[in-house]
Amino acid sequence: MNGTADIDRTVITDEEGGLDPRQAAELLKQTEARTKREFDFAPPWLSLFGAGLLLIAYGGLYMAARDEHPYKGPHGAWLLVVPVVIVSSVTVRLRLFDKVSSGLTGPTQLRIHATSATIVLGFICIYTFDAALRHAGASYSIVYGVFDSAAPILLLGAMGAANAAWRQDWVTMGSAMGLMAVATGAAFASPAGSWAVIGIGGCVVLLANAAVKVGLQRR
Repeated sequence: MNGTADIDRTVITDEEGGLDPRQAAELLKQTEARTKREFDFAPPWLSLFGAGLLLIAYGGLYMAARDEHPYKGPHGAWLLVVPVVIVSSVTVRLRLFDKVSSGLTGPTQLRIHATSATIVLGFICIYTFDAALRHAGASYSIVYGVFDSAAPILLLGAMGAANAAWRQDWVTMGSAMGLMAVATGAAFASPAGSWAVIGIGGCVVLLANAAVKVGLQRR
């Protein structure tokens, strides 16, 4: 790995007597930070995994609601599909991060549990807001169509973009913002169509993310 090579060169230079201890410490710090960013760089297969989950979940919800006149939205077991699929995707991502970063950052269980709790709280707030919208007189088309289809993606997109920006992972940040744009645009589709727009558009964004990452890795 590049990080190991940099450390080796640092040691060699130090042994030759030409490197100040403070310079050595700074080089080691830079190498560790760069190596950590490489570990944090999610592999392309993870984006493919997310694209498949999103297409299946939102495609299924669209199929369940497309023939409803008047529209009442997906109901029954379908209401659990989106949160279960998204939580599964986030869990896989967090476990992968824990596996590859433990050697550099030590135990990360507390951070993983805190992140998971934040996401769960976000979903609780979203579906509690459903009840508030209905109480305020909003129609089924707004509550169980436009809002429920877009809100989870907007939540995760904002969290993902902020996290990627902090890690200087511009590819992931761009993809997260792309998902947010798709979810926002889907609000202008029909209540049932919003599920299809997010499913297909989100899948395209994640496939593009995987393609860009493959290209960067080959470089």
